[in-house]
Amino acid sequence: MPNLAKLKKVHNNKMLRIIRKVWAAAGILFFIYLLFSFQAQGVDRVLLASDEHIIVTTLTDRIEFSPQRNLKSSALIFYPGGMVEPKAYVPMARMLAEKGYKVVILKLPFRNAATKAQEKELFSKTIQIINDDSNRLTWILSGHSRGGALAAKFVRDHEGIFEELVLIATTHPKNYSLSDRKIHVTKIYASNDGIADEAQILENRSKLPNDTTFIRIEGGNHSQFGYYGFQVGDHKASIRREDQVQELVKSISEVLDLYK
Repeated sequence: MPNLAKLKKVHNNKMLRIIRKVWAAAGILFFIYLLFSFQAQGVDRVLLASDEHIIVTTLTDRIEFSPQRNLKSSALIFYPGGMVEPKAYVPMARMLAEKGYKVVILKLPFRNAATKAQEKELFSKTIQIINDDSNRLTWILSGHSRGGALAAKFVRDHEGIFEELVLIATTHPKNYSLSDRKIHVTKIYASNDGIADEAQILENRSKLPNDTTFIRIEGGNHSQFGYYGFQVGDHKASIRREDQVQELVKSISEVLDLYK
């Protein structure tokens, strides 16, 4: 007679091995999906090409858009969302540059700036851009999602460098306050955002200056502030990506226009 207990143990061990392999495969597939979803999508290569109006410079740490005609006196430094390919924000940057504003998309170290050392590196490059500016432009700092959280942290740690902060689709600041900072803040968010939802954003409004401007994009979601895939946890948008980005550009332009 076979040993039933032993056979059952062998069977259970086989099942555990199968389950582990299935979980490992599922984990790998999910990781691949995440990588793909954060890649830029639908960005025409012509937007990264220089012409007689705009010089586009792509470097290891940034993408710069420099208008060659009718350069206005304000400019934008922009931090991308965490893990999002910086190229996803090129359509926004190009539209702003076509209006006469210099724009620098400053890449996050390892696409996230997760450590203190990486934050310091990002902040040092931000200051360097301003110090190297021969046109003496008025610079405005902005960021989307994780980039917005980092932009808020920059303002907390470096008071007096920027007069304007534009936070996009982020619930930050959460664990500290900017309410006593002498800086005007504009917070842009979308009604269908499943990552930084409206309730959380408004819940933290006391941590921002009293005159903070809140701009709600009806029908937009988190992922459509850039040109990349659908982000896990987000809600479905009820407007087109093109329309949401145009609303974003309009809102940022209104801030930049204050210093033109």
